Amino acid sequence: MQRTSLIWKVSMVLALVWSIVGCGSGSTKTGGAPAFTVHVAPGSNAVTAGQSSVYTVTVNAENGFSTPVDLAVSGLPNGATAAFSPASVTPTAQGVTSSLTVHTTVGTPVGTVTLAVTGTGGGKTNHASATLVVNASGSGGDGLPNILVADASNGRIAGFEDMTGAGWKTLTIPGILYFGDVAVDSQGRIYMTDRDGSRIIRVDHLDGSGQVTFGSPGSGVNQFSGVQHIFVDGLGRIYIGDDGNNRIVRIDDMTGAGWVAFNGSSTIHVSGVASDIFVAGNGQIYFADGFHHLVRMNDMTGAGLVILGSNGTGVGHFNDPTGICTDSSGRIYVADGDRIARMDDMTGAGWVTYGVHAENGPEVGKFSITGAIALDAQNRIYITDAGHLVRIDDMTGAGWTTFGSFGDAVGQFGFAFGLAVKH
Repeated sequence: MQRTSLIWKVSMVLALVWSIVGCGSGSTKTGGAPAFTVHVAPGSNAVTAGQSSVYTVTVNAENGFSTPVDLAVSGLPNGATAAFSPASVTPTAQGVTSSLTVHTTVGTPVGTVTLAVTGTGGGKTNHASATLVVNASGSGGDGLPNILVADASNGRIAGFEDMTGAGWKTLTIPGILYFGDVAVDSQGRIYMTDRDGSRIIRVDHLDGSGQVTFGSPGSGVNQFSGVQHIFVDGLGRIYIGDDGNNRIVRIDDMTGAGWVAFNGSSTIHVSGVASDIFVAGNGQIYFADGFHHLVRMNDMTGAGLVILGSNGTGVGHFNDPTGICTDSSGRIYVADGDRIARMDDMTGAGWVTYGVHAENGPEVGKFSITGAIALDAQNRIYITDAGHLVRIDDMTGAGWTTFGSFGDAVGQFGFAFGLAVKH
């Protein structure tokens, strides 16, 4: 009887312990104080000095923790600042996120640092870390400035990092008096047109290293006449506006392999130095011709050719279309004389314009004569305009910023025309 009583008592104690620790199939852990965890993603980011990098910080609640957690970061490189959005979160079991943006300057030292993210709340503190790799200003690992401008009448390509002109450097090539346009391929190599030499040039870097040329004067295969515009698509194929020969040429590489030319159709004639070229991510080819048309075609045979525009200033009309690009939504932007236009598609739907003629040099909302147009990763709009470069945030003109003036010194342009913006 005593043995039976002892076994019963032991069994009851074990059952009590079992229930306290919460073991067993389908049970839920109920022990432990409320707490939270902090995670940072990605674990490593790379940034060009002068640019920004974004991390996602996730805070998870454990055991019913419900107190706000304040976020902070340490370990920033010299010259860098950081901001959380939001700076304080109330975590849940599923996790709540905050964006951590690290802003560097062109003077931020090159190298790798470890960022320590700290969360503090409810008398508790937790940490997480991530690395930040800072590349040299204008390198991004590829040696390419963020902005390139074909400074046509000064016979040079200018490269710089931002709209202050930081990191200004130029490329000149003996014998070239006029660069018509500039483009960049996926490897960061720089292409330009030598209008008077009827050839195109590629260099590996803005110091002129790795120079390769293609073309000679004439009207046959591998020949150009007054070549002006150039574009490189995502496959590395090169499109050239061969204005003097009234045609667009595409080649596979700088050997001229895969030469194919389009010089019009029964409804369109490629003509005039206004024949800018842009190839969208879906492969569709846009160009503007000397008859105030915006043209789109599916390939170099002219298949699917669509035409928009005629001479004028109203909706769906162009006066002097010289620059084209599209955004990530497929909307089309055109630099058109003393204004820019945007439309949703080739029907002209959603037509909106910005800008009027400038009588006395650069003024907010006014252009002298637009040249090229390009977008950056934030869809901000860049426009070359005679002696300066303009950037606006959107088609309302918000954030109007200019850089440059007429001249041939640092930060000046003889005539800013071609444009390439890193995105």
